[in-house]
Amino acid sequence: MTFHKVAPAGGVAEDGDRLHLQVEGRYVSLVRSKQTLHCIDSVCFHAGGPLTLGDIENLEGRSCLVCPWHYYKIAMDTGEKYYQGLEKDAEGKLVPGAWKSVGARQRVHRVEERTDGIYVALALEGQLASDAYAEKRDCGERVLKGHTALNATNSHHIPGYSMPADVLPGHPGRSGSLRSPHNRVYGHGEGEDIWPDDLNELGKGDALP
Repeated sequence: MTFHKVAPAGGVAEDGDRLHLQVEGRYVSLVRSKQTLHCIDSVCFHAGGPLTLGDIENLEGRSCLVCPWHYYKIAMDTGEKYYQGLEKDAEGKLVPGAWKSVGARQRVHRVEERTDGIYVALALEGQLASDAYAEKRDCGERVLKGHTALNATNSHHIPGYSMPADVLPGHPGRSGSLRSPHNRVYGHGEGEDIWPDDLNELGKGDALP
């Protein structure tokens, strides 16, 4: 496992700060949440969306990125995808159930904060769904440029939606590439379709996520 220096010490210092870059051709993002620095694949496993430009949500104590395209909730520490099914209450009415994980879908990587800088090592053991998009240029460049919108015919805007108080808004953050370290730009920043493996949860009283 090879560690690469990707930022100076204190370069991603505040909660919500992000740095988007390429390491060995893979698009990854550093994201700080609740004083912890995470490194995760930038591009969403589901449809190639700009996952790491999304909001940060506290899901029962766990920091999750919310993909701005289909609102998948991905835990930054494990890469697990969470969904909330429906269940019947005592009166037989459908109500939101507990949050459940369908397992890791997004690859997370090693990050170390050292006295001389921030270092990242890619964790590439086994196969994960996000591998399919991790090196795709069009998907990665979308993150680096801060483009979150789908085209007009595929918009997933929710009319009347108001952001919960415990949500940290997403932002483009900073971008860079190990292939061209002198071009790195620094700045200070701030729903859901079904995945096939989610079907394993069906038949246990849960609705589609």
